Amino acid sequence: MVAAFRRVGAILRGSPVLTSMGVTGAKAFLADAMVQRIWEKREALDLKRSVVFGSFGCLYQGLFQYFAFNHVLEGAFPGVRPRVVLIKVALTNAILDPCFFFPSFYSLKEALAAQRLDAAVVMAALDEYHSNYMNDWLNSWAVWLPAHAITYGVIPIEWRIPWVAAVSFGYVCILSSTRGEVSRTIR
Repeated sequence: MVAAFRRVGAILRGSPVLTSMGVTGAKAFLADAMVQRIWEKREALDLKRSVVFGSFGCLYQGLFQYFAFNHVLEGAFPGVRPRVVLIKVALTNAILDPCFFFPSFYSLKEALAAQRLDAAVVMAALDEYHSNYMNDWLNSWAVWLPAHAITYGVIPIEWRIPWVAAVSFGYVCILSSTRGEVSRTIR
């Protein structure tokens, strides 16, 4: 078992960004597909919706969060001292998620539904986010405040994105069940 973790760790260190993007994209796609089939009991998979989640997982979590967690935050606040971990958890939950995660998620969701990306689509996305922000933040904090204490305080840097991907499988299920519909059309 230890040898397997070492091999995976070597892969993560060798191609961290590509591995991160592949793992998180597949995870998000599969989490949404599972919610659709098992929780919502849909006969057919809404592939467009799952692609939204998969694309978002790949680009946001796999790329943006990789650099934010492992380079920006770790560069500015290195280490695992309790005060440093608290700062990284606070910045992730109070700045990164509300200011980057949710606006990006809503914008991608709306752009794929409208099949275009322009100012009207982004404004519609931000309006929807404004309508939902408190519930979104509370759901996010319930998962990510404790999870990111572990992310920054315990998990080795090369394992952070796989750890976050594992935890976020459950979180994506919550997000998919509360914000998964993409049938709205922007005019």
